[in-house]
Amino acid sequence: MAGAEVNAALLKGLTFRTNEERTVEEEGKKVKRYYPIERPLTPADVLAVKDLGDTVVIVAGDGRKHRVAKAALAKEK
Repeated sequence: MAGAEVNAALLKGLTFRTNEERTVEEEGKKVKRYYPIERPLTPADVLAVKDLGDTVVIVAGDGRKHRVAKAALAKEK
């Protein structure tokens, strides 16, 4: 699984978009509604990781592709 090989420093600042189901009452009936939420990306959300030399490409389960520069990671350390 790709999530096991992802360093937590690579995921810093990246987000995962999903939705949350809530039951609300409309016109006297209980109805399910879905509301968008955004949360920090976790290693379990990662589908694939590819090292391209000076950048790392991370594909998340929500369909988004994130490019992280290795130079930015080196500056944080």
